[in-house]
Amino acid sequence: MKIEPPLEVQADGSSAFYAHLIEVGRRALGVVAAASGGYRFFAFESELSFLEGRLFESADSARSAVLAFCRSSVPSTARFDGA
Repeated sequence: MKIEPPLEVQADGSSAFYAHLIEVGRRALGVVAAASGGYRFFAFESELSFLEGRLFESADSARSAVLAFCRSSVPSTARFDGA
């Protein structure tokens, strides 16, 4: 699982927007984007729609939630295991 670069603050105080891509195996499952108060998750897969729009404390906590779902015993997640 990997996360792309974080939000960066420019020299003038403005910020550059970066989405954090969340992948399991070779499959991109969603992104988190910096938002007021944390990081908001946007799902690419309908199985993760229950996380859609959820605000996380960090990009890592969003990644952990996705990974926990993928590791669960739900049969439909077998396609996310990188196999």
